[in-house]
Amino acid sequence: MSTHRGQDPPTDFYSIVGIDGIDEDGLIHFSDGGEGQVYLVVGSASYLLFDEDRVGILDRVDSFWRKVETACEHSFITTKEPQRVYHQVANLERRNQTLQVRDPDLIELQNEQYDILTQHVGGKFTSIHQYLLLKGKNADALRKGHQVLQAEVGGSTLMIKEATVLDREEALPMLRLFYQGIDDELLDLEASLN
Repeated sequence: MSTHRGQDPPTDFYSIVGIDGIDEDGLIHFSDGGEGQVYLVVGSASYLLFDEDRVGILDRVDSFWRKVETACEHSFITTKEPQRVYHQVANLERRNQTLQVRDPDLIELQNEQYDILTQHVGGKFTSIHQYLLLKGKNADALRKGHQVLQAEVGGSTLMIKEATVLDREEALPMLRLFYQGIDDELLDLEASLN
């Protein structure tokens, strides 16, 4: 089983961040022998919560961290990314395929909707995305980390409403975004201050 594309050595990106490779299913192999997995997570926190909801969430978070073993690191990563429009584009495509009449005006209208979704909503508008990187010291530690997380997601929606495992194609762009640094942002900030 190859842990990276092709038979070439890992890319510079992998070596800089201590990653030996990423399997197709998203399993990350770290240089120190650890294994990891990235989840897209949706939580419950909001400024609009009632006090009793806040207390319930804090109690649940405290309970979760008491169950976490030290052999598996949990790193929450928050990013600002373009809005995801996959589902809307898929629905638009299904609607296009089921059109009974292929009227040019209807086709043009659907093309406009597609452009709005992909070019504007998915291109110019950003939203906050939160990820959880589990990194176990070994495969068994990662397995136990998965179990604690799955138990939390299945047992309550107070801390984490949803956790979706990312495969390699989904995890790699997030890791690149996370590890790219902030040099460009600092340069933009310095330019705006001058």
